Amino acid sequence: MRNSKGQFIKGHTFNLGRNTKQKQSICLMCGIEFSFLSSLSKGYYCSHKCYSSSRIGKKLSKGHKEKISEALKGKKRQPFSEKWKKNISLGGLGKIISKEARINMSKCKRGNKTHLWKGGISRLKIYKHYKNVYYKLWREKVFKRDNWTCHWRGKRHTELHPHHFKSYTYFPKLRYDVSNGITLCVPCHRQTHFGN
Repeated sequence: MRNSKGQFIKGHTFNLGRNTKQKQSICLMCGIEFSFLSSLSKGYYCSHKCYSSSRIGKKLSKGHKEKISEALKGKKRQPFSEKWKKNISLGGLGKIISKEARINMSKCKRGNKTHLWKGGISRLKIYKHYKNVYYKLWREKVFKRDNWTCHWRGKRHTELHPHHFKSYTYFPKLRYDVSNGITLCVPCHRQTHFGN
């Protein structure tokens, strides 16, 4: 149904030349009786929420998974256009997140919930070795062996770091083994850990 301007009136269904008889049915999920248009749906569930919750816990058969896999083969995800990226960026501008939401977001990424979790080893325990005499002696031996030169770039007269081949944290027996160390400049050492 349209108004005088030709716009659809809210709440009225429009007929597209199909059979639009109202049918009565009982929802399979919640058991409530509801009416639906015979042309638009089969009427098994009263709402999309009921339909989606009815799928929880159900597993797809092997044949069904194979059909989905075949249908998606060869299809590439289209890269996002610059206009789309800009619109997404502008959509987040001026958005204010409440203090409670920020606290909850923080709690979700603490402790063993973070991808950086190392099994409860605190930062203080890991970096305690900087004041350790054995670590300092190991460091000097590694630098002396490599002639105070970065092993990768061959730089001298720059800030140097000793790097453990096998992690200081996970291999405590190899912490002070000179053969487990190498001399690197700061950019090279950063690259070994972070790759950039």
